[in-house]
Amino acid sequence: MSMSIEKKYEILSKNVRTAAGRQRLAASMIQPLRRRRDYTSVGRKAFYVEQLPDGALPIYDKDADVAAYVIG
Repeated sequence: MSMSIEKKYEILSKNVRTAAGRQRLAASMIQPLRRRRDYTSVGRKAFYVEQLPDGALPIYDKDADVAAYVIG
């Protein structure tokens, strides 16, 4: 049996009035947000990930500790 929208708004407004109620609401929203967030796909969109073939070694053509120079 589901609640009416009016009852949901009443419970929500009652909890928003107090600091403890707001804290309870925030705590109840953490887990659903984490479940819906796909961190792997966000990371892959932000950083290009090149897939290596099976057995290939990651060989870099530049030392990561060397500063970059621009020659005009």
